[in-house]
Amino acid sequence: MRATQIEKLNETAKSLGYSDVFTFASNHLRFHLMSKMEGYKQEVKLFEKKYKSDYTSFLKKVRKLKKEDFEKEDDIMDWEWAVESINHLEKKLKSLQA
Repeated sequence: MRATQIEKLNETAKSLGYSDVFTFASNHLRFHLMSKMEGYKQEVKLFEKKYKSDYTSFLKKVRKLKKEDFEKEDDIMDWEWAVESINHLEKKLKSLQA
């Protein structure tokens, strides 16, 4: 990026109350990560409400079943994805705050 472009971006960021374009970008990246995390947290809450259990306890209970329950298996995969995504996004958020 050319120096004049960076200067223009810095001017715009400053006019919005940020110290520079990098602070602006960092703040917006954090906001974006938190927004995505909230979506996954809502998904986890739906599963917890549906099964009246947390992920780990529910997984153990389903693994003990004698027959397969495809709905529960599908929910386990989606639930696991949501939990792992939250953990991944939390790590990304912490790395931006360091």
